[in-house]
Amino acid sequence: MTKSSITFGSSSHVGLVRNDNQDTYGVFPPGFKGDLQPKGRLFVVADGMGGHKGGKYASELAVNTISTVYFADESGSVQESLVNAIRAANKAVYTTGMREPALSGMGTTCVALVAKTSSVFVAHIGDSRAYRIMEHSITQLTDDHSTVAEMQRRGMLTAEEARTHPDKSVLYRALGTKQDAEIDVQPEHVVRSEEWFVLCSDGLSNMVDDGEIHDIVVAQPPEWACDELVALANERGGYDNITVIVVHMSTG
Repeated sequence: MTKSSITFGSSSHVGLVRNDNQDTYGVFPPGFKGDLQPKGRLFVVADGMGGHKGGKYASELAVNTISTVYFADESGSVQESLVNAIRAANKAVYTTGMREPALSGMGTTCVALVAKTSSVFVAHIGDSRAYRIMEHSITQLTDDHSTVAEMQRRGMLTAEEARTHPDKSVLYRALGTKQDAEIDVQPEHVVRSEEWFVLCSDGLSNMVDDGEIHDIVVAQPPEWACDELVALANERGGYDNITVIVVHMSTG
């Protein structure tokens, strides 16, 4: 019989410049111990936008809606349930923004990961990221839905130019800003032996490079890794809210 284990850590910090934390994250079911249920375990990071009130409201509403709809959804596949949950969150954020003048124009990024016994599923919209880490490698699983990232993919900007571009946070896709959301959903990632998965807002990825993320994550337990990653982003200025979840999976 194949044995498997899932451990995780999480951390979120306002940073050193902003007055409020518009990031929201969640692990569902909360406080869960024991064998995974058929729907697995859900991890979500959302980075809100739209002003002090709107950004936080959008990210919280998105995470809460996704967790509720995902576990209630009766679709036959994890991918379908994830997409249905994120679409429901898009509708909730969009209709609330249209109805409430104080929340007009709010939106949020979203990256969601479902961990099952030896498989991982990822869906996202915006520029919050998912990484897959092995002992000697790190791979960014998600494509940032930003104008600057698209310019880089087309060869119009170098990686360094993209990193320092003044419009790097301008998104062409986000949750709740339009009536319909175009969501990227990935095929199943099969976990072999030992792997780590990282979800984060751009407050981390803009300040800490991929190699540093890899080295910190593989060197220590997930909770310690999260704390060290947040501390490093703050050491470099902490210009944005910083949120990270590290999921460690082993099978054998």
